[in-house]
Amino acid sequence: MNKHVVFILIVTFFMFCGCTKKEIYRYEGEPLEIAVAGDKKLPRFQNIVYDYVALADLDQSDTRYDALIITRSAFPEADQDKYVPFFQSVKYPVFFYGADDFKYFAFTVEGMTIDMAKYENSPYVQGFKNLDDGTKIGWGFELPNDEKEKVDDKEMLLRIFNAINSNND
Repeated sequence: MNKHVVFILIVTFFMFCGCTKKEIYRYEGEPLEIAVAGDKKLPRFQNIVYDYVALADLDQSDTRYDALIITRSAFPEADQDKYVPFFQSVKYPVFFYGADDFKYFAFTVEGMTIDMAKYENSPYVQGFKNLDDGTKIGWGFELPNDEKEKVDDKEMLLRIFNAINSNND
């Protein structure tokens, strides 16, 4: 009788473990370590390490990250003027994930706010990288057919990863 109970417990354990395992998606580019601010948990990919961070803990001179992704829940904090110097000088790319109703310059210009930068047809993901000569390179990734309810996180993230890889110094 005890053998049957142990067997059932073991089978049950493996069934629960199998059901809770999250899928790891394929990404074949260079390995990346990406800081993520906000409460959205991003899908897991091969060669990608996410470090979920608070914006207040970031430092523009930190070189361990290949990029920063800021999700929508962190936009109100990122919209504070105290982060403008960070966004103006950070050396790795910064992406705003879910910024489809305003322009990202709301975060990079002193005195500017999200409300002041409202723009209905903005790309769903907007990003930039500060270059050494004082200019910026920028990205905008639109949703296919402007379908906000059907955001494919995997596709959007692959586009971000490819942009990071193509612009690594």
